[in-house]
Amino acid sequence: MTFRSVASVFGAVAAVAALGMWLWFAHLRPGLEEERHEQAMADWPILVQNGFQGNRHDIARTFRRCFRPGDPASKYEALFATAEERRYPDPDGTPTNFVQYEWYWDLGHGGKGDARFCVLMNGDPPVVIQVYIAPILY
Repeated sequence: MTFRSVASVFGAVAAVAALGMWLWFAHLRPGLEEERHEQAMADWPILVQNGFQGNRHDIARTFRRCFRPGDPASKYEALFATAEERRYPDPDGTPTNFVQYEWYWDLGHGGKGDARFCVLMNGDPPVVIQVYIAPILY
């Protein structure tokens, strides 16, 4: 058997093993997504309180796991109490149900912050429609 043959067989076996692990951890393990969401909901107030200190990747991942599009806003009332609220009326000034909650993330570059964690809601009753992290460009 040549090196090329051995390498091909090894590569195929590694690919199948990686696919199996991905399926298990990402899709098949019951309750994994819900566990991560619940943990993120518990971690978010701590991150807000300490000014988002820590690993930036972990902080962003916690935010994205915490707030989920399609969830009712009432689920996050305690978390929204720590955010700034923006209401968006129609262009004619008529009140709407568009509400955005924001937390500022200071990464040390001056100003109010370098990015905003944003949760946008609409509807009656309000439902989360978008979750994103927006850079602040000065």
